[in-house]
Parts: sequence; structure tokens; C-alpha cells
Amino acid sequence: MKSSQIIKEMKNLCVNNGADFSPFNENHIISSDETVTLYHGSKSGIRGAIAPTSQQRCDFGKGFYMGTDRTQPLTLICNYPNAKIYTLNIHLSGLKILSVEVGLDWALLIAYNRGKMESVKHSTIYTRFADLSKGCDMVIGYIANDRMFVVLDGFSMERLRILRLSTVFLR
Repeated sequence: MKSSQIIKEMKNLCVNNGADFSPFNENHIISSDETVTLYHGSKSGIRGAIAPTSQQRCDFGKGFYMGTDRTQPLTLICNYPNAKIYTLNIHLSGLKILSVEVGLDWALLIAYNRGKMESVKHSTIYTRFADLSKGCDMVIGYIANDRMFVVLDGFSMERLRILRLSTVFLR
């Protein structure tokens, strides 16, 4: 099966399941001198220095997850009696930031970080996504919702084995 056909099938699978799968956009490293306000929710509060202590299999890997919408972390912690929400002003100057647009790379980066690409370990495509955010201080991108997770699970990893022979991802 051709790589273009596999990509088309994955996009159709997303559309058929109501998942937002915008057209493929490239990822890029950005730099900025702006200061942004971000929010973090904690079930019991932060003790000590801020550190990347999330679970290993999160969308963008192990990290300290923050959002630009104050209500989003509130929905994750609202049922915990000792929950806290933190507001952070972060100056982006000097940070290496990977910006991931919603698209095929975004979906495959999430698949990699959630452990769904182990069947193609040591392949070119696996290595590409394993290395995509290495050395970055911050990753900016949308968190996948539950519907997208179902779509990723439903997408055959056998098709990823076929893709590893392709250079479609190596622009």
C-alpha cells in the first residue's frame, strides 16, 4: 500500500470518528521574546521546584503540562479537596520551543509518546518522532481528546510498518 493511501485512510478514519484532523502542517522550532500566562492544575499542590513529573505516556511525553485557558486545568482537578490552580507568567526568551500544528505529525507524535509505535521501534519513522522534541524546553500543541485517542488506537500499527519504508515524513 502506498504511503499516500495510508495517510488518506488515517485522515478518513479521523473524519469518520468525528476527530479534528486538520491538513498536514509542518512543525517548527520557534523563538519568542514574549511573556505568556499559563495555568497548571494540581490535585494536591506543588511541593518543591517545578519539575517534569507527569506520567511517562502523556501526549508530548513526560513534562510539566500547562495551558492557556484557565478553565481547562480546573476540569481536571475540580473533584479533589486539596486541589490548587497555579498561574505562571513565563518569559519565552532563550527557550527552544517546538510548535506542533494539528495534523499527521501531531497525531503520530502523540502515538509515539503514548507508546503506540513500539511495533516499529528502530525504524526511520519511529526515530523521527522519538527525536522530534529532544532538546526542546517547551512543546506547544493541542492535547488529544478521548475521541482522538480511540482513533489512534484503531489505526493499524501494521500500516506504520509500511510507512517506515517511505520518506513521506522526511521532508
